[in-house]
Amino acid sequence: MKILYIIIFLVITSCTSLKQRNLPGNYHRVKAGDTLSSIGAQYKISVDEIIEVNGIENARALRVGDELFLPDSDPISTKVVSLRRAPLTKLQKNQVIIEPNLDFPVPEGKIFRAFSRAKENPYDGIGISAKRGARVIAAQKGRVLFVGDDGTKFGLIIIIEHENHIITVYTHLEKSYVKAEQIVERKAIIGNVGDSGGVSSPRLHFQVRLNERPQNPVNFIKK
Repeated sequence: MKILYIIIFLVITSCTSLKQRNLPGNYHRVKAGDTLSSIGAQYKISVDEIIEVNGIENARALRVGDELFLPDSDPISTKVVSLRRAPLTKLQKNQVIIEPNLDFPVPEGKIFRAFSRAKENPYDGIGISAKRGARVIAAQKGRVLFVGDDGTKFGLIIIIEHENHIITVYTHLEKSYVKAEQIVERKAIIGNVGDSGGVSSPRLHFQVRLNERPQNPVNFIKK
């Protein structure tokens, strides 16, 4: 019998300091003339992200001298928010039932770098080493949100949306065999391991996201 894990996500306003410790970024002291939009444009993050991370209840109440935490821009998060079919409701953000039911995405690969929330050296997925061209499989059945290379450090990327509000991300690919909006089955070959994005050796950087936030993939992969 499968064991269900219940992950409780507390309301943002009650855990802002915790989120700040878990994210790389900068602090900004509000100056005269600043708005959330202008601050977001300066740091290349969305207004919604600023509001969520800082627990802001009234965006119009921004005052000169307020200190805001601005997390580093996350290009994958930006894509997920813009492309997913429906954003999470507040209730879904607060409580989501998760089952560790993902397959390891590179059957021939081995984990060489672990997930980390350390502010000094964060790593928002797991690094999997494998031979160039090794097959990359869909960790679970889902809908392809994005396929492409936008010239970021991640190289060629595939993003797949699954049930239970789970998103899986596959980066540094050499080739892809799927297209956006395609439904892929569990264990379907979606691409090959490569070194796109300028990494020093063939690998897959694999992410699991919930509530648009990276989670430790090991907690979601079937044992």
